Amino acid sequence: MNPRNILILSLGIFLPLFGTEAVRLGEVPPTDAADFWTQDGPRPMVVDKNLQGHAIAIAGVTYARGISGHTGFSVVYNLSGLACGFTALAGIEDEDHPKDPKDGGGADLNVVVLVDRKEVFRRNVRLGEKAIPLAIPLVGAHQIELRGEYGKSGFLRQRIAYADPLLEVSNRDGFLRQAAAWRERVAAGRQGMAGSAEVPPWKKIRIEKIAEGSNRGQFQVATSNLTLRFAPDIGGMILAFGPPGGPNAIHDDFKAPQNVPNRGACPDFGAHFNRFQPRNYFLPADPILLCGRYRVEFPAEGEIILSSPESAYLFLVQRYEIHLDPARPGLRVVNIQKNTAPFPQACGIWSITRVPPKAAREIAVPREAEGDTRKSALSPETHRDLIRRDGGWDRLDTAAALARTGAKGLEWQQQPAVNEIQVRYEGFRFRLQPRLLPGDLDLMGDFYPAHFYVCPKFIEVESHGPTKILPPNGEIALEENWELIPD
Repeated sequence: MNPRNILILSLGIFLPLFGTEAVRLGEVPPTDAADFWTQDGPRPMVVDKNLQGHAIAIAGVTYARGISGHTGFSVVYNLSGLACGFTALAGIEDEDHPKDPKDGGGADLNVVVLVDRKEVFRRNVRLGEKAIPLAIPLVGAHQIELRGEYGKSGFLRQRIAYADPLLEVSNRDGFLRQAAAWRERVAAGRQGMAGSAEVPPWKKIRIEKIAEGSNRGQFQVATSNLTLRFAPDIGGMILAFGPPGGPNAIHDDFKAPQNVPNRGACPDFGAHFNRFQPRNYFLPADPILLCGRYRVEFPAEGEIILSSPESAYLFLVQRYEIHLDPARPGLRVVNIQKNTAPFPQACGIWSITRVPPKAAREIAVPREAEGDTRKSALSPETHRDLIRRDGGWDRLDTAAALARTGAKGLEWQQQPAVNEIQVRYEGFRFRLQPRLLPGDLDLMGDFYPAHFYVCPKFIEVESHGPTKILPPNGEIALEENWELIPD
């Protein structure tokens, strides 16, 4: 019997795979693959060669088959329950690049494997170390992700290789057909959602469709109390929120990509958008969700629903619901995720609203309540003196923070006694109130409810909700009230 028909697992369990067929990984179209940094510019995964176009070699042993790349490496295969196991030999590829330092030097990286969005294997490997064998059971699994995560030394030489990678499948032809079908679904997702984008016939609220520079396909809403602008064609983002005729409280100084790029090649941009909990992915998570074309619906006056294409990588659909009341200077934003996986998975919302650093003067958040076990966290902690305690509030002067930290930035997290964040501008304050339920704080892992990142390019005002296990088709939501307050 072919020795690959038995997977010898690290736990000493033997899994017989009688009647299976082996498929070389290089034959399988990946569902999704990230581009990664190289000294020659961004590159996609390379099949059956190293990054220099030569045979793959690990610790002096050459291999005719395999996949290779650099750290930041992530390739995903959706399996539809048709695979039984995966085997490979993994390590750091031997060959130097001509631009590598001439004095040699070591390197390390982390070989990581996820199955159905859960980490099942992690091993740190060093340059020159013998390839490590992988034997991953996949019976009933729907996805495998192979990664090369960043090590602590020798970044330039952190070149990952998976040699002799094989998938054991129950039916070779059927498996390759489903792999191609998944690839086509991803391509369709990059084209975006079909749906009406006509201006609704609202009576009390003014709404119009506009083109704003290169960021096209936007709607602008105006009441006597506020101006709102959002872009279905750019990830459903809220791009503007502010008083009528006044400054924009949202950072919109960016140029969105014209087409949905690969993971790893997506620029760092955004206004109001979501990341996802748990953080088991490279940023940005999936450009289809960040900058894909969303379907927009207007079910009633003052109500807007923006729905994403499916992320075949994360098995998620994202939805934003915006509710306006023309009588008040604010709106309600509901951030929603739907688990589209055929298995339960952990999901949670990490809501990010970027604000302009030149206009935002101060961030204020209520102090933590007495007895809270999670006080606050500042990175770097040496800048703790920038936080000014004023009665029941902690305040950060953003100009002082930027002058002190510069491009390195400042990160601040806090568990406030009241779930409220305020950003002060000239003449008004932007108040953001996430709605959390009793017990939610215990389901946030290492996150805090209020989270800020201050850098010269933008300031991130972040809200974290709980992370929960969702069944297939289950949803989780984080509701935020946004309000403009005269100052």
